[in-house]
Amino acid sequence: MFNSKENGFSLVELIVVLIITAILAQLGFTAFNRYVKRAKAFAAMTALKNIQRECESNRDLEASETFTLLPIKGYSISTRDTNSCLGQSSNGKVAAIANNQNDIPNYFYDFLLGQISCSFTGTNNIFESCGKNNINNSNAVINSWDNLTCENNNLVVARYTMNRNGTSPTQNNMMRFGGRFSHSYEMPNQNQKTDGYSHHQDNWMIGIFEQEKYNKKSEVDQPDKKILRNKDELIDYVSKWFEPPVKPSDNAPFFVREMYDNAPKTPEDYVNQNMTIMERDAGGEKFFCD
Repeated sequence: MFNSKENGFSLVELIVVLIITAILAQLGFTAFNRYVKRAKAFAAMTALKNIQRECESNRDLEASETFTLLPIKGYSISTRDTNSCLGQSSNGKVAAIANNQNDIPNYFYDFLLGQISCSFTGTNNIFESCGKNNINNSNAVINSWDNLTCENNNLVVARYTMNRNGTSPTQNNMMRFGGRFSHSYEMPNQNQKTDGYSHHQDNWMIGIFEQEKYNKKSEVDQPDKKILRNKDELIDYVSKWFEPPVKPSDNAPFFVREMYDNAPKTPEDYVNQNMTIMERDAGGEKFFCD
């Protein structure tokens, strides 16, 4: 006897499959859309940071206070005289204005204050930090050293030092992980040596902290506190002092060439190499804010 169940799917089964497929497709589209928005915004923020570095370098060299004008996808640059570091005549800020301001934020560079800020008028929560302050005055300073988007985090990635006070941030279980991303107090520099808990070098280091205890640390006990809110900020921070290793000659000993092959070549590689340890020491808890 012919049995239709043995030769295909029932109509109900097909409908269920189609519904599940539609849901997955919608979730995938939403995630991809968020990724595209973040990528465009990150490109604009990075472009303004490059403008900031160029403008401040030209100022220090007593050169013309202008910057190299490059196109940014999804944005247009607004300033006086096309590429002046002094910004717009109205507010003195170089502005990266989004073509679609409901989707991605605007970014601003204030040459006199040395600050990069952002504003966002959209309704999504991807760029919460840019919409939290007075968006009309673009006061959400994205490179300020305070916590803007970590309200729900127990853990945060933050900068610390021991050598200015000689006390350990591991006291009271404040720090879960630390001793890496070491560099001297002045940036940029090329001091990559990880000195851990040494008291013989003036170093900053990066650790994973319990946020409440970290924030309660006074500026006397832990000066110039800085929270790295996401991986991109951590990579940008590392890029200010990271210098890639020098490739050894073909005649160098094998172990030297092997060390070079295993060494990180970029700030992103350097961060990624430590991410496994950070994730382990965080015990599965979220430690980035975004």
